[in-house]
Amino acid sequence: MSALPRLHRLRLAAGLARRARAFTLIELTVSSVILVILMAAVASAIVLASRAIPDPSTGATPAADVHDAAALLSNDLQYALSATFDAAPTVGLTVTLPPRGADPNTVTVHYYWSGTPGDPLRRVFKGADAVLLPNCQSFSLAYDKLRVDTQQTVSTTATTAEQTLASFSTYSGGTTSTKNWAITSTGTGTTGGWASQYFVPGGIIPAGATAVTVTKVQLNVDNSSGGGSNFTVGIYPAQSGSYAPQSTPLGTQATLNSGTLSTSYAATNFTFSGATASTATQPLCIVVKGTSTTAYGQLKYFTNNTAAHDNFAMMGSGDSGTTWVYPAGALDKQDIPFTVWGTYTYPSTAQQTVSTYYLRSVAVALAAGPNANSASRAETTVQVLNQPQVTGP
Repeated sequence: MSALPRLHRLRLAAGLARRARAFTLIELTVSSVILVILMAAVASAIVLASRAIPDPSTGATPAADVHDAAALLSNDLQYALSATFDAAPTVGLTVTLPPRGADPNTVTVHYYWSGTPGDPLRRVFKGADAVLLPNCQSFSLAYDKLRVDTQQTVSTTATTAEQTLASFSTYSGGTTSTKNWAITSTGTGTTGGWASQYFVPGGIIPAGATAVTVTKVQLNVDNSSGGGSNFTVGIYPAQSGSYAPQSTPLGTQATLNSGTLSTSYAATNFTFSGATASTATQPLCIVVKGTSTTAYGQLKYFTNNTAAHDNFAMMGSGDSGTTWVYPAGALDKQDIPFTVWGTYTYPSTAQQTVSTYYLRSVAVALAAGPNANSASRAETTVQVLNQPQVTGP
């Protein structure tokens, strides 16, 4: 009686075991559908992943590379000790970084882009120039600077008002004779040719005056024959130890055509530009030069055989300035009546507003890719912790 139930239990267990090892048709169908769905999902993931990989033939730049370049630039800017900016059309800047690690020296880093879309953004680190980002389509840096104004006393120069520097009108004693000097290119040197009048600047000379500028000269000239030719009037430094002029004028010479003059002597002004002597008391000469061998113009001068010595002296040249002589044969016996005006330059001080600029932040905008439309972009604003002094504004 105990053996029968035991045999029944063994058969029942064997039947259940056979059923556990088999699948029904419905189970197989459902499993197949699920497997197809899983395989389609995996294929889609593979396609998407393959599209994310840049194609070298298109020149595409991964967004990660653009952001990495911006991050590196941002990091260098953040700790910059100094900064200088590249001149257009190049876009770039050079920063000095503090020592890093065991190296006690500062490091100079230069970022630059030519400004031409497609050219690379480059980085020079410790003298090594390398491409940081290829196919750069745009790169801009906008600087936020702090301006600090201070009042400072600065050394400068000032110029006096125009004043009379020297003048001669007549002798104080003796017998004065009025003479006519023929204004020509060559002549006797005693009655015609080139004429020179020596003088030493005077007037009110400010303390420490460093230069004198002749602005205007007045001479008495006329037209002697009705014709006309050009003649020049210039300011020349006097030769050292002599009353004769040097060969090179100060600044520009004044030019006048004698055909514009009347037949009677008239006080005529001649103005100059840049006739500046670097020493305030530099002896100078007024030099009148003719350009024609014919005397169309005349210059008034005086002679006096008993005149006292003064700081004036007239000389003439008949060979276009090679040699100079006294028309009346000796110093102090002849002079050209004249008046000279000018100004003095002297040292001074002035209050001046000095503006200093400090770099607070930089807005960085960067794009790279095969063209502007498909470029990857990065934009960020970097706070410069050390706020180094930079150029303005």
